[in-house]
Amino acid sequence: MQRFQSIEDLEAMLGPNLSPAEQTLIIICSQPSLKGVVYDFGGPVDGGREANLEPGRQIRTEILLHCLYDLFETWSQRNRLFKIAGAQIVGKLPFLADGRIAASIIFDSCIFQADIEAPRLKVDGDLVFKNCHIQYLDLSGAKIAGDLSFEGLSSRGRHDRDGRSLRLQNIYVGGALIIRKSDTKNTVSGVVDLTAASVGSLVDNAHYCSDKAQYILAGVTYDRIIGPIDARTRLKWLARGDHWNGEFFPQPYKQLAKVLDDMGHEADAREVKVELERRLRQLFRRNQFRREPIETTNNVRLGTAIAETLLSLPKAINFLWDATLDWFYRSILGYGYKPLLTIRWVAVLILLCWVPSYIAWQTGGFAPNSAVMLQHSDWITLPLEGNAAEIWATKTPTGRDWESFCAIAYAADVVIPIIDLGQTEAWAPSTTRGLAGVILWWARWVFTLAGWIVTALGAAALTGVIRRE
Repeated sequence: MQRFQSIEDLEAMLGPNLSPAEQTLIIICSQPSLKGVVYDFGGPVDGGREANLEPGRQIRTEILLHCLYDLFETWSQRNRLFKIAGAQIVGKLPFLADGRIAASIIFDSCIFQADIEAPRLKVDGDLVFKNCHIQYLDLSGAKIAGDLSFEGLSSRGRHDRDGRSLRLQNIYVGGALIIRKSDTKNTVSGVVDLTAASVGSLVDNAHYCSDKAQYILAGVTYDRIIGPIDARTRLKWLARGDHWNGEFFPQPYKQLAKVLDDMGHEADAREVKVELERRLRQLFRRNQFRREPIETTNNVRLGTAIAETLLSLPKAINFLWDATLDWFYRSILGYGYKPLLTIRWVAVLILLCWVPSYIAWQTGGFAPNSAVMLQHSDWITLPLEGNAAEIWATKTPTGRDWESFCAIAYAADVVIPIIDLGQTEAWAPSTTRGLAGVILWWARWVFTLAGWIVTALGAAALTGVIRRE
């Protein structure tokens, strides 16, 4: 860029009408003793309204860059900080692509009238935008040695740039990437593109972007998170950045799960892994069910529609079957990541089996599970009406020493195949002593089969046969 030695040189190039802010900036930058202080040109700007730019606070980018480059070439390592507050930057920022700024820069409460295009920029310190308005910022491929901070940023994005607000593709940040809402109402409402970005720490809060904001998180990597780490909040964040132009990206889920696991939040990491598995299976089923159009030489639309429906019917059946198995596998085992879920399902099965068992006992639907006892006079002489099993167990000599009946224990004995509580060995539902006994006689096979499946899957997951790592 062209270098300027004095105010006269700047006026000769840009015209004599330097704004008060430009004159102040030039004078301050020419005083070595004041280098590195805050240059405040009037406090916060008016919410990024470009139509209300105040002439006295405007700084043209040519003057700003002249001061930046001139200062950074002469400053010492201990005094490399440049902060501007309340200014209105007018015009595009040229010369930033592939450039280098050997200092930390802080823009506080500033308006950038034009886009900032600084691909592959190198900054030896921090780059901070606090409570600023930027329509579009391109830092793709940039290398920031310190922190890159967007706090209270207002940006709507541009339609001619696919709605992007911040293009941070392939960026490297040695410190922290800070994107969070401040006390102001400004938020990011465009697309934050973090494709293949590499940052040390990710610092954000739960509501720093509006509901219209979207992210592109394909390939983004970070070492730690400073901000919300619960799975529910982070999964909402991922859901807004795991796809772009119809393509799904599984890598952001793997990255988040790895970081949460390394930070000691194993439970939240498992939730992220389960959600990734669910989305991958859902995507697979959707692709399998996709209809292929039938080519026709006539205009018989109804016949074509019927043919397509018939051809897709096997796919639909397979889709429903896979969806059912997927729900079953996710609910019982969490895709192998949460094997202890089987305990909950075993408890549910026991409670479901307990209800018909209790009713069958109360209505006389049980009998001793012993051929010898069934032929004994104490049992044979009992009437068919009423609760014969309870009368026999409490009032006959042979029944008083028999195994006492407990509905919940009987249900557990039916459902859990690996334990024997003695209930099913002592008692059996009768098909001749009422409807409740008939229902339980058939239902126990269902509960036993379900118990076998659930406990077998749980045991396999716990012993490592089913492994998701």
